[in-house]
Amino acid sequence: MHNFFRSFTSILAIILFFLPMLCLARIPTIVADQTKSPESRVSPSSAHWLQAEKRETSPSNNPPAQSSTSPRPWWVGDLITLLGILVGVIIVIYQLGRQHRSQLKLQRENYREQLRLKIYQQFSKLLDMAVHKNIDSSLYAFHIPGNVQFYRGQLKDGFSPSPLRDRASELSKLHNETLKTITELIFMIERYQIVELRINIFRTAIGVAHHDMMETFRPLFSFLLRILPDDIPRPDGSYVLVNVISPSDEQVNELKMLVDAYKAASDDMGCYLYDLNVELQNALLSNLFPQKVPRREPLDPRFKVISTEPNEIERLQKYFEEQTDWGKKKKQIEQSVVSQLKPD
Repeated sequence: MHNFFRSFTSILAIILFFLPMLCLARIPTIVADQTKSPESRVSPSSAHWLQAEKRETSPSNNPPAQSSTSPRPWWVGDLITLLGILVGVIIVIYQLGRQHRSQLKLQRENYREQLRLKIYQQFSKLLDMAVHKNIDSSLYAFHIPGNVQFYRGQLKDGFSPSPLRDRASELSKLHNETLKTITELIFMIERYQIVELRINIFRTAIGVAHHDMMETFRPLFSFLLRILPDDIPRPDGSYVLVNVISPSDEQVNELKMLVDAYKAASDDMGCYLYDLNVELQNALLSNLFPQKVPRREPLDPRFKVISTEPNEIERLQKYFEEQTDWGKKKKQIEQSVVSQLKPD
C-alpha cells in the first residue's frame, strides 16, 4: 500500500507539472482561432453559404434570440483528457500493486512450505535416531531373562556353559544414549512450538515416558550388577571376569518383573514417538500431500494415543498431571516450593 501511494503521488506530480505547459502551448492556437472570421476558418466553397446564412439570420430579418447554451471554456477538453489519463494511470498502478502483493504472498507461502519441510526433516532425523536407540535398549533388557534361564538350564543338565555375555554396563550405555537422544528431541519440540503450538503435548507425554524409563531402570541396573558377570580391567589392558553365578528362581522372577517394568516404559516411549511422527507429518506436510496419516488405534484402551485434537490435548494433559507418577511428583515439588516461598 505504501508503494501504491508513492507511485500515485509521483504520477500526480508529473501531471501537475506538465499541465501548465500544456495550457500555455494551447493559448496561441486558441487566440488565433478566436481572431479569425468564420469565413476564414472554412473552405472557399462554403464561404458563400455562410454569407447567405448570415444575411438570413441578421437582426433585420429575424428578431434577436437568446442563446440557450453558453460557449464551453477552452480548457474543459484538456481537463477531461488529463482526468482520463489520470484514471488510467491509477488503474494500472492498482493492478500492478495487486499483482505485486499476490506475488509476495505466493513467495511467502512457498518459503513457508520450504521451512516446514526443512523442520520436518530435522525432526525426522532425530526421531529415527531416538526410535532405534529406544529399541536397542529395550531389546537388550528384554533378552536378559531368557538368557539367564537358558544358562541355568544348561547348568542343571550338567553342562559347563560359557558365562553370560549380558552386562549391566552395556545396558546402562544403551539406556543413557536413548535418554540423551530423547532429551534432544524434547528440546527440538520446544524450539519449534511456534510452527504448531499443539505439539507441546508431546513434550509432556515424552517427558512422562522419560521419567518412567529412569525410574524403572535404577532398580533394574542395581539388580543386574548382582546377578550378571562383569569384566574388570587389569593394568596390562586385559580383563578378568568376576561375579559368575547362577541366579536362583526367586532372582529370576524378580528379574522378569524389573525387566517388564522397564520395557513397559520403553514401549510407551516408542508409541509416543510414533504418534509424534504422525502428527508432524499431518501438520507440516499436509499442504504438499492431500492425504493424512491415520493415528494409532491400540486394542488395549489403557495405552494412550497422543493426539493434537484440542479436546484430546485437554484430556491427556489432565491424565498426565493427575494419574501418572511424574504428575504426582511434579505436584509435590510445586507444593514444596510454594511452602518454602511463603513468609514465616
